[in-house]
Amino acid sequence: MGNTEPTADFRFNMNYIATVRGRAGWAMDNTLFYLTAGGAYAQGEINGIVSATPRHLKADQFGWVVGAGMEHAVSDHFRLRMEYLYTQFANTKYQDACCNVDWNWGGEHEVKAAAIWAF
Repeated sequence: MGNTEPTADFRFNMNYIATVRGRAGWAMDNTLFYLTAGGAYAQGEINGIVSATPRHLKADQFGWVVGAGMEHAVSDHFRLRMEYLYTQFANTKYQDACCNVDWNWGGEHEVKAAAIWAF
């Protein structure tokens, strides 16, 4: 994390993350093992004090995502899924007329579990 304001005191929040991914895998009986990859988008927000002035800065962040998972069909209508994702975002500049903050969120690790009911 870089900051051009040495007197800054701020807090960073990632408001949301969205991914667009493809997946390819191998089916064995009722279980699918797969790899997934694609692009990532997030909106970040910095709130804090810079040079004694409260600031609220938002910026869009872009990156990529990779992962792996497995999905098992318990029945024709019920499936269970486990998935791991790693998302990496590029350095992003949060700025307004007063402030300039370079932010490197780095990587985001996620482990997901899902129960899926298909109609």
